[in-house]
Amino acid sequence: MKKIILATLFASATFPAIAANVNVHILGKVLPVCTFVSPSDVTMTIPDMTPGIVADKQITADISFWCSKGTSYTVAMNDGLNGAEGKKNIKLASGDASDLIEYNLKADKTEGVGEGGLKENKVILTATVAGDAYQNAKAGDYADTVVLTVAP
Repeated sequence: MKKIILATLFASATFPAIAANVNVHILGKVLPVCTFVSPSDVTMTIPDMTPGIVADKQITADISFWCSKGTSYTVAMNDGLNGAEGKKNIKLASGDASDLIEYNLKADKTEGVGEGGLKENKVILTATVAGDAYQNAKAGDYADTVVLTVAP
């Protein structure tokens, strides 16, 4: 009889609920990236060059980009499709390899620190053809393509 009473008491007794806890970790990462605001190609058209008139020809272009806040970046460019011996050249469209006019392309900055995705950074490119560079050039349309890179 004692066993039945103890079993009845034990079965009817209430025990406190015990909660279980687990930590949930929320993780995220902001990547150190740079991207152009407008990823379209940029065209810089040098003013018309007239042989016999020795005048430098110059054009500028602003190119905007974003970089993650606090991310160091570099701005670089290659020598272009018609580059030779570290010099940039525009080439006559219907010409041969010797139909070149040398030009200089400079960026106003080569490095910096990003200010975040809502704050644009700008690089100003300046293309210059010296007045004496086109004096003996054949008439026609000249072009080159340079790759500009902004990298974290």
